[in-house]
Order: sequence, then C-alpha cells, then structure tokens
Amino acid sequence: MGVEYKHFLIPRPNSFLPEPEQVISLLNRLVEDRWIIDPTSESFANMQFDYMTYDSFAEITGAYAQQKRRQWISFPYPFSANWLAKHHAQELILGWPVENLAVSGLRYPLNSNQFDPSKTYYKLQLHFSPVYVYPMSGQIDPFTAPVTCAECGEALEFWPQEGDETGGIFGSARLHLCCPRCATPFDVARLSAVVRDGRTGEPKDVQGGACYRFAIVVDCGKCIQAANVKVAPRLRKLCEDKLGCSFYEIGDFY
Repeated sequence: MGVEYKHFLIPRPNSFLPEPEQVISLLNRLVEDRWIIDPTSESFANMQFDYMTYDSFAEITGAYAQQKRRQWISFPYPFSANWLAKHHAQELILGWPVENLAVSGLRYPLNSNQFDPSKTYYKLQLHFSPVYVYPMSGQIDPFTAPVTCAECGEALEFWPQEGDETGGIFGSARLHLCCPRCATPFDVARLSAVVRDGRTGEPKDVQGGACYRFAIVVDCGKCIQAANVKVAPRLRKLCEDKLGCSFYEIGDFY
C-alpha cells in the first residue's frame, strides 16, 4: 500500500455547511477556471477513469457522487442546485478524479507539484455531513479535553451503526451538533487538538482540530508533495469568495 497523502481545506466556523446555490456557483467557477473538468471540453476525451473501481462513475460527467458505503453514481452535469438540495444534508462526497494532469488541461490544486504532469494524479473532493466528521490519525490527535456536553456531560462522539449503509463514508468518528440528551448546541472550536507535521513531527494546537461538516479535500495518493504544502492561493481565494467564509488547512498522511 505505502504512504499516501491528502490535504484538507476546512471552513471557519467548523459547523459551516454551504447552501446548494453557493456550492453550484462555486462549481461553475471551478469549471470556468479549470480546477475541475468541463465534460464538454476537448480535454475530457483524453481523460481516463480506471485508477480506482469507483472512478468509473466519473466517466460520463467527470465526477462521481457517493452517499452510501460501496455505492457511487455519476454526479449530474450541468450542476443542479435542486439535485444538491435533495442530497447535501446527508453524508455526501463529490469527487473529480484526475489520473493524468498533463492531458486534463487543468490547473493543479496545490501550490506546487514536483512530479511530471503526465504522472501526476489526484482527486479533488467536496465532503458534506449533517454532523461533525471527526478525523484522527497519526498526525491528527483526538481533542485534548473530553468531547462531552457542557451542560449535562453527555458524550457527543459516536460512530455510524455497523451495517448502516446510509453513513460511514468518511471512515471517521462523528460528533453531534447538539447534545442528544438536552439539545445544547456543541461548538468544536471550543476544543483544541494537536496536529503534527507529517514530515517534521512539529506539533501545533488547532482549535476545532480537523472537524468539519463541509471540507474541500485534495487526495494526492502517492503523489506526495514537498514540504509546506498549501492549496493553490488562487483556488483558496475563489472558495472563500464564493462560499463567504474563511478556511484553514491540515495535511494528513495515511
């Protein structure tokens, strides 16, 4: 398997979940600025979608949608706010796989790329969740304080039920937005987690850790970039402008 890398762009506040119209406006600009593929473009005919089995669901429109474990569909194009309104309040991943950057005609979503473009592959994903996704890994620690309701002490961490096909697509624990016992809202930003640089081991306290309801994720696989990896500044600014929020970044080796 080997080591692989993914890079998270997480909004502030962590509870932010964009409206369907905001997402569609962003996606249309991402196509226009060549961050994701236009399935009507000449470049689309040169792309392949067979690196992972589920990438084949992007063959028609350039993107797949996943809502359940082991279940993917083609993400409709042109983009539809009505379609997204029906689905984005549930767990959802939208993914644009790129197996060969050179033939795609796309801009690379990170700030640098030391690989030959013809050998550069990645996925640009949008994640949506009705509750907090709570990633942990060798670089991302759990919160340093117990994740409990400030009013009644109820535990707020949970995992999707075993065999629940409607959840679990992120491979992470979840946190309730409100206490299931007393309904007190929970803000993950009141807690901090240690996040380590996967190359140097340098620790940093991050308010809210890597928790999110919405995130933009660049999954680089084994095309691991050099130090100081960031989302391309032009792409980050576009996301902030279109969604009306700020973002912070976390990298994770897996």
